[in-house]
Amino acid sequence: MNQEFQMLAKTFKGLEEVLAGELVELGANNVQIERRAVSFTGDKRLLYTANMCLRTASRVLVPIATFRAKDADAVYEHAKQIDWSQYMTLKTGFAIDATVYSDTFRHSQYVTYRVKDAIADYWMEREQKRPSVKLTSPDLSLNVHIAAETVTISLDSSGDSLHKRGYRANSNAALNTGLAQQLSRCRGQQLDSFFKRQATTYQTLSYYVCYYSASNLQENTNQKYQDIQIFLKDFQYN
Repeated sequence: MNQEFQMLAKTFKGLEEVLAGELVELGANNVQIERRAVSFTGDKRLLYTANMCLRTASRVLVPIATFRAKDADAVYEHAKQIDWSQYMTLKTGFAIDATVYSDTFRHSQYVTYRVKDAIADYWMEREQKRPSVKLTSPDLSLNVHIAAETVTISLDSSGDSLHKRGYRANSNAALNTGLAQQLSRCRGQQLDSFFKRQATTYQTLSYYVCYYSASNLQENTNQKYQDIQIFLKDFQYN
């Protein structure tokens, strides 16, 4: 329980610093800000605590292998070398999700197929049987992240997005409910940085209004109104 290992908490672009602060508060070590994520180390207790308590993370990953590959077949060969018996059995239903930022790998779905094949072939050589893919409520969720030619395979300890914890699992809300809580933690430059990184001004406006809706009621209402007016002017809405 006390052995430390590497973890990665995913978040929204622009909220990395807020997430890093949360992790420090929870007692995480070696906290490092990355692209839409924060890496850190801790034990299993921290892993469970992060999934229960973080409000600025969408999921918490546990990397199990990192390697370089130039094509999907190379990913297959590396994935097959992983000792999957440490993480699953033949009865474990699994699902794979891939995120690709690469000019070399253009089809994330094909990458997931090759990793699935690697796991199936690993078990065929070991037990002459294959585990089953289970897309809905899998027993084991895996994440494949590719940046250029660097591939990281991780266990997804959250399973589903953390904003669905405990309630509203099938919510069709227009705005992620976790994001509303996240923005309420932003202040000053953190908030400005987040807004400037959003894709469109319409998204930015909705996030900004969401932030003020989630803010503490005791904050100065007149100041909020003035800030919104300045914000609208900057984006040429008036």
